[in-house]
Amino acid sequence: MSVELSLLSCQDADQERKVPHRLQPFLPNGWNQLPDNDQYSRQFVENGWCPHQIQEIEDSYTTEVVSYLSNLRRNGFRRIDHRSCGQSPRCVASNVNMDNYLTRHIRSDCQCPTVGTSYDHIISIIQSGGVPLVSVVEVGGHMALHVEPRTAQSRYTAISHVWSDGLGNPSANALPHCQLKYIATCLKNMPRKTGERNVLGVGPVLIDWGRQNFSTSGRSSPLFWIDTLCIPVRDRDRHLRLQAINQMASIYAAAVQVLVLDAELQQTRTNHIHASELLARIVFSAWMNRSWTYQEGVLARACVYQFADAAIDPVHAWCISGHRKGQPSTNIGFHHPQDDHLERIYTALYNSHWEKLHQNWKSSWPKSNRFFSRNLPWEGFNAPKAVLGTRNNAECILNVLKSQDRDEQYRELESTRLRRNRFRFLVHLWQRYHAPETDSATRGDVEHYTTLASELGRVRQFAYSWNELAGRSTTMADDIHVIIANLLDFHADTVMSYHDRQHRMEAMVLSFQLLPFSLFYNTGPKYDQHRQHRNRWVPVEPSKCYLTTSPTVKQCPEAAVLELVDVAKELKVFLVEDLDGTKSFNIHSQKKGVTYSIQPQTTVDGEDLFFKGTKCIVLENSGFDSGNMKIRGACFRVTQHDGAENCRANEDALIGNLRLVFEFPIEAHRLEAREHLSNILEIDGPVLEEYEAFVVSSSCRILIEYGFQCLPTNYYVADTY
Repeated sequence: MSVELSLLSCQDADQERKVPHRLQPFLPNGWNQLPDNDQYSRQFVENGWCPHQIQEIEDSYTTEVVSYLSNLRRNGFRRIDHRSCGQSPRCVASNVNMDNYLTRHIRSDCQCPTVGTSYDHIISIIQSGGVPLVSVVEVGGHMALHVEPRTAQSRYTAISHVWSDGLGNPSANALPHCQLKYIATCLKNMPRKTGERNVLGVGPVLIDWGRQNFSTSGRSSPLFWIDTLCIPVRDRDRHLRLQAINQMASIYAAAVQVLVLDAELQQTRTNHIHASELLARIVFSAWMNRSWTYQEGVLARACVYQFADAAIDPVHAWCISGHRKGQPSTNIGFHHPQDDHLERIYTALYNSHWEKLHQNWKSSWPKSNRFFSRNLPWEGFNAPKAVLGTRNNAECILNVLKSQDRDEQYRELESTRLRRNRFRFLVHLWQRYHAPETDSATRGDVEHYTTLASELGRVRQFAYSWNELAGRSTTMADDIHVIIANLLDFHADTVMSYHDRQHRMEAMVLSFQLLPFSLFYNTGPKYDQHRQHRNRWVPVEPSKCYLTTSPTVKQCPEAAVLELVDVAKELKVFLVEDLDGTKSFNIHSQKKGVTYSIQPQTTVDGEDLFFKGTKCIVLENSGFDSGNMKIRGACFRVTQHDGAENCRANEDALIGNLRLVFEFPIEAHRLEAREHLSNILEIDGPVLEEYEAFVVSSSCRILIEYGFQCLPTNYYVADTY
């Protein structure tokens, strides 16, 4: 598989080539006769799509984007199928069996030898707290792998890949000769790192210095990191393996760029192909659908995707309107300015890629057709906000920015065990901030990190990470907690020291001061849910229950506090007396004049867990309260109420503190008058028991009891929680 990358471009860099677009929307008879969803689904399946991706597309995109994507053929790129995905909560086609894993060659008939790293050298570097980096060299006419520790001056590329494509090796830190040769070729032709102008104009000639990046840097063999070569595989070194995994956040964040190797992309040519098709293949690639690679993409400063004939960085080479000015011209096609239809499709896919990798967290590059919105220090280094942007690290950054004594701050940073790769960024940010010519844009970075240092900034990262991981897969179920730990800046080795999955997630969740209230709507697996206890709402892993960043509850000792006055427009809260069990029921509020049908969302038998008594029903107020709209909510048991002794006696007295214990999530919909009457008269079937619901005043303070078991403070990257 050759890599055909041009070093020179004699075309105008801003010229957009209009090339034939081979992937056209399915519009046989005009917009008024679009095929229905069943026909779309059949077309998706015939073209090799996963049913989970089909559902995501049909739920998230407009009809014209759905129509466009349904014509994209996915079969034939890799030896997998999606027949088992329908019985799983997420795609499992790329899961691998490590017991019979086969490391693949570039060609199926290739029998070249494997080339490995010095295992002892890898071990020695990791034992000393370092990160091993690798380069492909020639020794005595034969290929070899040179290993060296990462330093503050190291410029390296981190490689991200899907193990089902065959680039892993569970038994040795080695890869076939042909694969290493291919990787070396890709690395030597990588675009220049983020933040540097790729093109130098000399009269009518444009030289793409990015393509000559490594050959002119004094190093003929580019440094890189890949898990297959750099993470110990022997059983006796499991503790070092976990230590290396714990370093992955810093490895991907500190890399100059991340090279994405995905089998489908590597077999797709870019020449004379429309950018929308390339974006579609990226956004819905197997690489984008895996949890490990999601982590690596979010942490990366720049993701460069290797295609058959070029490596592409869509964020920095393209913009929301097409080709980004100042970037080298290519034969990739872009829509005509007057083609509104293709423009909408391109825009939707560009936005999807941008949002999936959370570019707003980590990049000062705008979506629009211009360069940096502000210049960060360290030669245009984009702060990896997905890593630096947690409360602990953001507070360290703020301290550095505000301090006049850098040595003092170094000592403070060392005492908090801040990961080493961030020192360099902090030093440059400090120098930039305190320089006499400091501009307002750099001062704006202080405001950015002030926001990230807030608890609300941290809860946003939790919600965003949850929502993205919910639809992604891992071969090993336990891996998800390592990934969450890395994304949210916990130490993975500490998290994994807990003996089971539910305690790991519990420790992380209860370590947040603010949490999304929507966690109580979660219908996925939860902590020890077959036993009566106060933490039955704590999730075991992310589910497809979408988390919103508002409203939030504040975790105080033994209770999560919700001030209803702050969220009166976001939640509807009712008290219901003498509610029993987990069967479906109706509630009717005379004060509001509304009736809701409530369906408990639990598979747990309620006879031994849910006792008859006063319950609190909380419903999400989405602003759309029609009978067809499903409403998320939760049912709580009332343990103490400082207001009225009896709800029926005085509904206006439902104020004060309301102490609750979570019971189960619910789904509700509002009954129209006719439906309500039909239920009462048993016209359409068995009547559901109806309870009177009493509105809880917005001046009420809700305290949701829970058991306190969080990560000890000294396990954080910083001890400023």
